[in-house]
Amino acid sequence: MWWCSFGVNVGYEIDGKHGQFERPALVIKRLGKYNALVVPLTPTLKNDDYFVAYELQGKKKAANVAQVRVVDVRRFQRKLGMMPETAFDEIKKRLISLIE
Repeated sequence: MWWCSFGVNVGYEIDGKHGQFERPALVIKRLGKYNALVVPLTPTLKNDDYFVAYELQGKKKAANVAQVRVVDVRRFQRKLGMMPETAFDEIKKRLISLIE
C-alpha cells in the first residue's frame, strides 16, 4: 500500500486530499517499469459489490475496486504498509468478478 497522488478528479472519479490529492492505494500489479495497476483505499464502508472491507491495525477500511486504474509509479509518494494477505486475495477476486 502506498500514498498515491491521484490528481484532481473528473466527474465521479476518486481523488485525494490536500494539494497533492493523495489517498492510500493498493498496488495490485506492476505493469512494466513505469506503471502499476492500483485500487484506491478509503475509510468509507459501503455494503455493495464495489467496496471490499478489510481491517488494518484495528481499523475497518475498504478498497474501492470500481475505481481501479493504471498510474505512473511517480505518483507514489511514500509506502504505507502491507495489506493482509486474506484481504488482498478477496480484492483480487472482486476485481476479477467486476470484469466478468
